[in-house]
Amino acid sequence: MIKQETEKIRNREVSKGVILITILFYVLAAAPVSPFYDAIFSSLPMRSQSIFSNPAGIGVEPGSELMFNYHPDMIKTGVSFSSLGLGMIKIDSITRYEADIGIKLPGAFAFGYAYQFHDTSNHILGIICRPSQTISLGYRINLGEIKHMTGGISIWPYADYVTLSADVDYEAVEDTINYYFGGAIHTVQGSQIFFCTDWDFNWHAGLDVVLRNFTLAGAYTRAENKLSAGLIIGTQASDNMPQD
Repeated sequence: MIKQETEKIRNREVSKGVILITILFYVLAAAPVSPFYDAIFSSLPMRSQSIFSNPAGIGVEPGSELMFNYHPDMIKTGVSFSSLGLGMIKIDSITRYEADIGIKLPGAFAFGYAYQFHDTSNHILGIICRPSQTISLGYRINLGEIKHMTGGISIWPYADYVTLSADVDYEAVEDTINYYFGGAIHTVQGSQIFFCTDWDFNWHAGLDVVLRNFTLAGAYTRAENKLSAGLIIGTQASDNMPQD
């Protein structure tokens, strides 16, 4: 009897530890620290930027890309091929891998599924709807013990010049809601300057430079006073604008 009770207590402690690790992962991963603007918001990512963002983005415009992000507290890398994706992210001592599949549905919708594994495992569903060239809606939800969901919208009010975005992020265990807002000004050949912030004005700003099949990015996070950088190599020319 004593042995059984000891085992129950140990299992509860392990379960609490897993939950705390997962919450920490989501708190850090959800913060807008990516040097790529489109990876920050649930309604924007495509191809490799969809990994650890919204898996539905792989289905919006399938293609082959290799992506690498560096931040002092986070390293993320991934590759997309056709409608599939595979990536790795390391935040502090937490490492997680993700396998993605995205499907373009008839009409304006794309659907995605991702499986995260290693330190803990999670199933993620995502959807993106682009009913026109001026609006995109995105949503992703974690299906598991830790309920976590993000939804948002992006609009292009001035044709090829401006993108405006907003996301709402909800984590159920701690019952917390975060709001993120951002905007990007497009320059030449798909390059863009962007700015985003949360509700407390912890802002993040950067620049994505498109050089044909390469995209170079750099950003600065004010709250942490840290720089991040990124690189995307693709088989097709990069473009930060919405697709038909």
